[in-house]
Amino acid sequence: MNTKQDHFEIHYGNAFGDLIPVAIVGRIRQGLVNVHFLIDKADLQNSKIVQDVAGELTFYLAELNEPDPWHYLQYHCGTASNVYSAVYWSLMRGSAPNLQAPATVLEVCWNFPD
Repeated sequence: MNTKQDHFEIHYGNAFGDLIPVAIVGRIRQGLVNVHFLIDKADLQNSKIVQDVAGELTFYLAELNEPDPWHYLQYHCGTASNVYSAVYWSLMRGSAPNLQAPATVLEVCWNFPD
C-alpha cells in the first residue's frame, strides 16, 4: 500500500469520541482497490467491526453503482452520514497516515465496476 498517494483511512466508533483505526484503502488502478485491515479480522471481538466495514466497502465500491466510486467516497467523507456513522472515512491526500500497522497486515482487494 502506497500511503504517499491519496488513500482513505477507516476508523470505527464515534466521530465525536473514541475512534479506532481499522483499515487503509488505497487505489491500485481504476476499478481495483487494496484494503489493509489494521485489526485482526479473525478475533471474535472484532467481528462486528469487520462486518460493518466490509459492508460499507461493498456498498460504496460495488452496490451503489457510482460511475466513479473513488470520487464518490471523497465526497462521502464530507457528509453528515459519514460523521454520524460508526464507520468513519477520512481522505488522506498523499501523505503517510498517523496509523501504525500491526506486524501482520491482512490484505483484501475489492473489484468494482469501471
